[in-house]
Amino acid sequence: MITPETHGVLLEEEKIYTNFIESLKAPKTKLNYRKSLHYYMKFHGFTKYSEVDKGDPYEEIKSYILDMRQRQLSTISMKMHLCALKSFFEMNDITLKTKKIRRFL
Repeated sequence: MITPETHGVLLEEEKIYTNFIESLKAPKTKLNYRKSLHYYMKFHGFTKYSEVDKGDPYEEIKSYILDMRQRQLSTISMKMHLCALKSFFEMNDITLKTKKIRRFL
């Protein structure tokens, strides 16, 4: 049974995701960015979209990029993941230091 409190949490999670995914136009971009966000959340152990912005985004993204480098992902792949994360954060009013983050690519 969904309580009013649970319903509010579900609506907030939906809003966070919708802000992100509906800002994208191309279906292929939506698919790729959704996967990138999922991989990022899995890497950090996040189970809710609202958890993504609770810590220090700079440090979390930096550790994610360093992990991708260690796994020898191509620079192009890492840039695509970073673009997805940048879009997610921007569409949910969270400012990133992207110039500083890109130095780790």
